[in-house]
Amino acid sequence: MDRFTHKLFAGAAFEKAGWNKAKAARLLDVSRGTLYKLIKEHNLEDPG
Repeated sequence: MDRFTHKLFAGAAFEKAGWNKAKAARLLDVSRGTLYKLIKEHNLEDPG
């Protein structure tokens, strides 16, 4: 997957999970460690 696709899927999972990292990781079927790596790589942050 390219960077744009990663960011798109991660952002959608966060929105669906209410920015709950554990829930977002389950939705993406990745570990929380991998999710934290995606957050750092794509500069994702809770808009609230």
